[in-house]
Amino acid sequence: MFVSRLTASLDLVHDPRIAGWVAEHIPGFNVRDDFGPHSSLGIGRAGEIIAGAVYNDFQPCYRSVQFSMAAISPAWACRSTIRALLDYPFRQLGVGRITTLTR
Repeated sequence: MFVSRLTASLDLVHDPRIAGWVAEHIPGFNVRDDFGPHSSLGIGRAGEIIAGAVYNDFQPCYRSVQFSMAAISPAWACRSTIRALLDYPFRQLGVGRITTLTR
């Protein structure tokens, strides 16, 4: 696990268990393997995960990735957190599109 400070109270967490946390917090989607190959990031506060994001189905030739997210608190939603969650797909993967499916 790797943790970096985002704000005075929020951390960006790199941990392979984040995808399982996200899957458990999306109603009707509790099977970890449904994401297939993926990367994930978590947002932590006081040592607890409060939000997680999963990037899967990366299609480099189409510059596209699928994005799934879950949160248990609205405290995750600040500029530095949103910037960090979008930095990975747009800057590091170089995608031009993020797709999210919702009910």
